[in-house]
Amino acid sequence: MLDKLDLLFVEDIEKLRAAITGLIQLLVQYGSQFKNIHFKIFLRNDIFRQLHIVNKSHLVSYSTEMRWRGPLLLKLLVARAVVDPFVREYCEEVCGEKSDVSAIILGSDDFVKKIFFTIFEPTMSNGASSDNAPPTDEWILKRLVDGMGNSFPRELIHLGNKAVERQREIDRMEGDHTSTHLISPRALREAFEGISTYRCDTYLYSEFPHLKQHFDVFRGSDSTMFHREELYMLFQPLSPNGDEAIRALYDTGLLTPLGKNLDSSKKFRVPLLYKIGLGMTDHRTRSRPSQSKTNEDRPRNGEREPIDSEEPIDGHEMN
Repeated sequence: MLDKLDLLFVEDIEKLRAAITGLIQLLVQYGSQFKNIHFKIFLRNDIFRQLHIVNKSHLVSYSTEMRWRGPLLLKLLVARAVVDPFVREYCEEVCGEKSDVSAIILGSDDFVKKIFFTIFEPTMSNGASSDNAPPTDEWILKRLVDGMGNSFPRELIHLGNKAVERQREIDRMEGDHTSTHLISPRALREAFEGISTYRCDTYLYSEFPHLKQHFDVFRGSDSTMFHREELYMLFQPLSPNGDEAIRALYDTGLLTPLGKNLDSSKKFRVPLLYKIGLGMTDHRTRSRPSQSKTNEDRPRNGEREPIDSEEPIDGHEMN
């Protein structure tokens, strides 16, 4: 396997596109000529969409989209956790069932959740009433999704490792382990702050250096929601700007359309994955003229009405 070929052209996005386009054309032209060799190219969605390839639609039969789903992500996290002998023994003692890696991998979603909630507390309550506190698994998964709906196993594992480190620090400061489970909500919240910053630095700014100025316009904003016209104004002095800039930012995962699709959406939100890393809050209450809603603005079946800020999950944190 050859990895990170794109880093050869990290400073020249046009040369990068040309090189990957040539690689795909080579695959299409010669891929079927070898009986015992099968070529595979793994590309980010944003890179593939920007490639200019003749008869690009013909590649549909050659490609498949890879996405991590919630149940698999939880299984990955729990399987990594029980590699530790102490965690595995603790889970087996509490649950009364075998809880090694193979049991997790082969186990049902319900069994994986049972082990998950042996390690983590049921909700992200801060110790007060837990009636409105979100379930811990939902809280974690919601914060590891970008604007295109992609989830990231690397950040999930990183969050788990940082939560363990933070829990040990909390225990040392308090002189005892006060949580009812191995990992407390406090440890998760404080660990996620670092994950968001890490993701911004090592993905947004590292993988898309040509969009650095676009990312910077969001830093320190007192709202994570933006109207399309507002984004036009923010991007006006930059290149690209207008709808092209919105598309480029969406392709990085930084913008979530709050409508049927990217082109028809009038509002966009920066996902929780990048909110803290960019120093953003939801303190601003936007006052805009009352408008009747079109069908495009109405939430689809099963979706919640977008709002400027969700209810606080603890005493100091919004989302």
